[in-house]
Amino acid sequence: MSRREKRAVSKFDPQLVAESFRLFDEGVKLMDIAAKLDKAHTTVIGWLDKYRDGDASIEGSTLRYGNRIYDLDDVEQEVPLTEDTPKGEWLNDEMGAMEQAAKRFPAYREQVVENDRPDVRPQWTGDDDPAELWRMAEKKNERAVTKAIHRSKFDVKLGNDPVGICFVSDQHISAQNSVCLKRMREDAELIASTDGLFACLGGDGVDNHVKHRSALLAARSTPGDQWLLYEYYMGLFAHKILAMISGNHDAWTEGFAGLDMVNWIAKKNRICYAPAEAHLNVDVGGCDYLISFRHQYRMNSSFNETHAVKQWLRHGDTPFDVGCVCHHHTPAMEECLIMGEHRIFCRPGSYQITSSHSRQYGYNLTTPTCPTVVFYPGERRLVGFYSVQDAAKWLKIELGK
Repeated sequence: MSRREKRAVSKFDPQLVAESFRLFDEGVKLMDIAAKLDKAHTTVIGWLDKYRDGDASIEGSTLRYGNRIYDLDDVEQEVPLTEDTPKGEWLNDEMGAMEQAAKRFPAYREQVVENDRPDVRPQWTGDDDPAELWRMAEKKNERAVTKAIHRSKFDVKLGNDPVGICFVSDQHISAQNSVCLKRMREDAELIASTDGLFACLGGDGVDNHVKHRSALLAARSTPGDQWLLYEYYMGLFAHKILAMISGNHDAWTEGFAGLDMVNWIAKKNRICYAPAEAHLNVDVGGCDYLISFRHQYRMNSSFNETHAVKQWLRHGDTPFDVGCVCHHHTPAMEECLIMGEHRIFCRPGSYQITSSHSRQYGYNLTTPTCPTVVFYPGERRLVGFYSVQDAAKWLKIELGK
């Protein structure tokens, strides 16, 4: 018979239990006690735990084990049980032991003292209906889904004459730094004063280094001052801004404080805003153009700056005619035939000529270049310009001014 089978069919033996207590008191080790009594060491551990906890003891010839008391002089020798042996005796012993153990658990003690608790009754006993909660959440989520799909899309009507749309990005406004504020102001005033010339703002209007403390110290101006200057700057040509998006520097404030400053300033100046990217359906004299711009995109290339813009067209869900991706501070302009249509891909420069980050990681000085595209009415015709100054001159000629 295996040890497991022996444990399963043998009944509780007070003599062996008492002997284990005596050997323990004599300093015999646990494993030696188990071997001497021919019992599993786990069984002996259970006996001795009760003995050490005071739930079992020997007083003369009397063994107290839990709530049971045995007279060791009258206990019969252990008799192995067979299939024909009544199991009521050892079953009662085991159930008694289980009952005694259960009384030590917190749930049992809580049940015992339940009647002693004061009469405290909640004023609100109703539970929320899960079905109603689901209906409310579903309704809100449907609105959130619709908002997510359409929030970045805008319809624009720009009359019946040729128009120019320039992409202005990465101003990184901050005082006492290598940011060309003079050129920034001049470009804004040029856009404001040129008929038919409009702008799309591509994010990172301020340096806003709330994320990097070292960069914040190097900026020598606070984010609060930078946002104040940015709001003044936008006021120079707010009436000519078709839409604006946020950049990664702008998003730091929302990430840290939950405040979308670009959205707040856009609302104040009545400018259409979308985070990260925007898509404009532009009507020029009955001819429709689709313009898409975003601050960042993946699949960038240092060898081909417009590569990411073209991959956005190929892998995105908007077949734009003009696409612009900002962020890299490296101006670029490319025209090519894709999907059977003449399309323009561009990236703006930056008014921040250099920074500690660009110097450290080997980036060249940049220029405040704003790529501009002129759109014609009546027929699908696009003319791209590397800078807004050249586009403004061309547009004046086209309009006869």
